[in-house]
Amino acid sequence: MTDATVVIPAHGAAGSVHRLLAALGEQAGSTPLHVVVVDDYSEPPLQLDATGAEGVDVRLVRTDENRGPGAARNLGLAQVETGWVAFLDADMLPGPGWVERLREISRDDGVDGVEGRVDLPAN
Repeated sequence: MTDATVVIPAHGAAGSVHRLLAALGEQAGSTPLHVVVVDDYSEPPLQLDATGAEGVDVRLVRTDENRGPGAARNLGLAQVETGWVAFLDADMLPGPGWVERLREISRDDGVDGVEGRVDLPAN
């Protein structure tokens, strides 16, 4: 079980969000990973489907106006029900073993915060 949620602020960039969700799903395996995607008032609204992201339990939240990534992160944080939260921007991809490491860290009572490796793919 993962006691962590990944929060992803997004504005447009549906393709990037789908790539990120698929990458998280590949790493999640058979244990679902909780993810909150915050659509920061994209026009048209961001549409997500579970295709390619079977290991991810996604909740989509939409803002009522564009407020920027910081506000979107805060709104996503307010949706988190787990003890740990990790933030990834929509244009990032998790590095090798990222989800596994998140799961290890979320079980460690002696850790208060961590920053991990991510990849920024070329568009």
